[in-house]
Amino acid sequence: MNIGWNGNLTDRSLYVRKVVDPSSTSYKNLYSQMSILSGQNYNNSNAVYTVDESIGFIGSTALGSINALRGQYVRLTGTSPNFTTANLIGTEIDLQSEGSATNAYGLRIGSVAGASNLNYSIYTNSGDIRFGDLASTGDRMVVANSIGVLDTQAIPVNTDNQDLSLSGNILSLSNDATPVDLSTLTGLGDDLGDHTATENIQTAGNWISNDGDNEGLYVGTTGSVSIGWNGNFTDKSLYVRKVVDPARSSYSNLYSAMLFTTPFNYTNTSGDYRADESIGVIGANVAGSVSSITGQYVRLYGTSPNFTATNLIGTDINLQSETSATNAYGLRIGDVSGASNTNYSIYTGIGDIRFGDLAGTGDRMVVANSNGVLETQAIPTGTDNQTASQVPITDAAGNYAASNVETALAELGTTKKASQVFYPPPFSVNAATPGTYSINLYAEYIAQFGSPVISSSGTIPTYTASQLDYHVTYADPAVFNNNTMSLSATGVLTYTVTAAPTNGDTFINFVFVVK
Repeated sequence: MNIGWNGNLTDRSLYVRKVVDPSSTSYKNLYSQMSILSGQNYNNSNAVYTVDESIGFIGSTALGSINALRGQYVRLTGTSPNFTTANLIGTEIDLQSEGSATNAYGLRIGSVAGASNLNYSIYTNSGDIRFGDLASTGDRMVVANSIGVLDTQAIPVNTDNQDLSLSGNILSLSNDATPVDLSTLTGLGDDLGDHTATENIQTAGNWISNDGDNEGLYVGTTGSVSIGWNGNFTDKSLYVRKVVDPARSSYSNLYSAMLFTTPFNYTNTSGDYRADESIGVIGANVAGSVSSITGQYVRLYGTSPNFTATNLIGTDINLQSETSATNAYGLRIGDVSGASNTNYSIYTGIGDIRFGDLAGTGDRMVVANSNGVLETQAIPTGTDNQTASQVPITDAAGNYAASNVETALAELGTTKKASQVFYPPPFSVNAATPGTYSINLYAEYIAQFGSPVISSSGTIPTYTASQLDYHVTYADPAVFNNNTMSLSATGVLTYTVTAAPTNGDTFINFVFVVK
C-alpha cells in the first residue's frame, strides 16, 4: 500500500511519501496518536503496542495513566495534573503535560553482552558526543555517582605536584615523610639471573648494552653476531670492531685471559684450550705452571717467581713475569712437506725480513749453529785476495799440474780449441753425373761413429746434430759448383755437379766443430 505515491513495491508493505511545502514550519511523515479518555489506565507491559517505528504521539487530556510505551518520538500533552506515565522509551521524549512521569528514557540500551564481537552500548565512528546536563562553564571533570548517573565536578588542582625519587633501595615522595625501602620487598625485582627461557630471545634490531646506548652486542637479521657494530653478515659468524681513540696508546680488539689466583698446574697436552685466535693472555700471580698454550698474542705476567711456563706458541710472545719460561716460540712452524706445491716454512712475496737478535754493527755473516739457531759472525777478511797467477793447481789424480791458475786456464783454452775440431769418417758422395743432389753429413757421421764395425771396448762418444757446426773446407771446382752449394744447421749439404770427374775421381773435405 502506498500513500502519496503510485509505486509497486516488493520489499515494503506500507510506503508513505509527503511532498514538503517550504512555507510550512514542520512536517511529520508518519503520525500515530493514542488519546486516553478520562479515567482510563493503559498498561503496555506485554509490549503489544509500539507507537510506530517513526513517530509515537500520546495525547492526554483527562485523568488516567499509561505505562511502558515505546516509539522513536514519544510526546505527552494534556492539561490534567493527575495523569501519570511510567516507563516511556523513545529516541526523543517530549513531556509537555502537567502530569507526573517516571522512568522516561530518551534512549534505553539493554544488554549487548551476547554479541560475538566487540560489545559497545554506545559507539560512534566520529563526531562529538554531547550530554546537555553535563554542560557548564569551562572544562570540568566527569564523574559517575553511586547509581551510574554522569555528573561534573571542578577539576582538582595542586594535588599531584610531588616528585618521586629513588636513592639506592629507598623510594620517596616529596612532601611525604614516609619513604619505602624496596630491599624489604620480595617478588618485585628481576635480576635476570634465575630465569629459564622458554622461547628464543628476539632483539628485533636492538642492542644489548650496559647503558642502553647503541653499543655492545648486536644480532643481525642474518644471524651474525657483531660486537661494536650493527652489521648483517652472510660471510661472518662473529664480527668485532673497536673505534680507536687516538689518545690511547694501545688497543686489543679481541682479548682472552686465563688467570691463576691459587696455586695451579695446567697442561694443555690435549689441545682443548687455545688462548683464542687473536689474543691469549696468561695471568700468573701465584705459584703454579702452565704448558702448551697457543695464541696469536701470548702474554705472561705476574709477581710469583715460582710460576713456570713451557711450550708457549704465539705470533707475539711477551714474557713480563718474573717466572721462568722454556720453549716459548714467537712463531713455530711444523712440517709443511705434505703440501702439494712448493713448500716454504716462511715465505714473503716482497719486503725485508728482520730478526732482532741478528742485529749488529755493520754487515755481518749469518751462520746456523749445531741446533739450527741463526747467529751472526764477522765476515772473514784477508783470506781470499790472491790473483790467478798466485794459486797453484793440481788435479786429484796427479796427472796434471800447473804453477798457477792463470797458466792452467791458458793451457785449458788451447786444449779446448784442439778438441773441438774433428774430421768425420770418410764416405762416398754422388758426383758421377751432372745434377743437383743432397746428403746429410750428420747422418753419415753418426752411422759410422755410432755403430762401428768392431771395437776393443766401450763406445765412441758422439754429439747431437745441434751440438755441431758443419764446414766444407775443399770441393773440386772442376766437378762442383761452389757458388750454389748450401749447408744447413743440422748438417744437410745441397750441391750441384757441373761435370763428371776425370778418371772417375774427385775430392770434397768436411770438418765438424763442437759448439
